[in-house]
Amino acid sequence: MVFCKEYREFIGVYGSACANGHELMGICEASNLSIVERTNDAKGKNPNIPTDLYLIEDLGIDKILTWQNSKGELFQTVGNGLPEKLEIDLCTYVDE
Repeated sequence: MVFCKEYREFIGVYGSACANGHELMGICEASNLSIVERTNDAKGKNPNIPTDLYLIEDLGIDKILTWQNSKGELFQTVGNGLPEKLEIDLCTYVDE
């Protein structure tokens, strides 16, 4: 897994975090917020996820997951659907 620069910085400072109603994955002991465990689990359930995406948030409703790639681009999936690109960056996503 190759994290984008801003997410590496986020993980370095916070590990994982809850902000503005978002619960962002990271490096931590809590398995429900572990980016590595949750990414591997989610990819195991959805064969449509490209290898370069990592899970940053499980919205907890309607099987909506938010992903990021090493370029910082955000995507969402619903169930076993294909990732759809979001036209916002991480800061905007968290602020919404």
